[in-house]
Amino acid sequence: MWAIVGHFLGTISTPRNCTQYKEWICRWLPNGQAVHHFGFAAVCWAIWKCRNKAVFDAKIIHHPAEILLHSCSFMNHWAGLYNSDFQGRLSEGVKGLMACAYKILVQQSEDPHTWLFLPAPEDHEEEEE
Repeated sequence: MWAIVGHFLGTISTPRNCTQYKEWICRWLPNGQAVHHFGFAAVCWAIWKCRNKAVFDAKIIHHPAEILLHSCSFMNHWAGLYNSDFQGRLSEGVKGLMACAYKILVQQSEDPHTWLFLPAPEDHEEEEE
């Protein structure tokens, strides 16, 4: 999930816990302090909602981008609680995240099962000989 956000921000690194997220998002969005907790809350809430659907309704989550799209809908909805300047900046960011998620989903839809597997390991024995 964070890899998709990282792709949008232009980074290849991804956080693995809350502490890493704080450092990571401050580095890649240095002027976006107001959005740091807002986006984190939206992602956590989307994960919770998707988890409940999977557990209680047996809905299968096919790709992490689904969670990102769900969090974007939360951010759009919650943006109305803020002033128009913040709403505009947030709206632009959400549009970018959604475009990135859709792009990834379209690429994956060509072969929907390829993202489940890691690439085959390279044979390093040939290099040693």
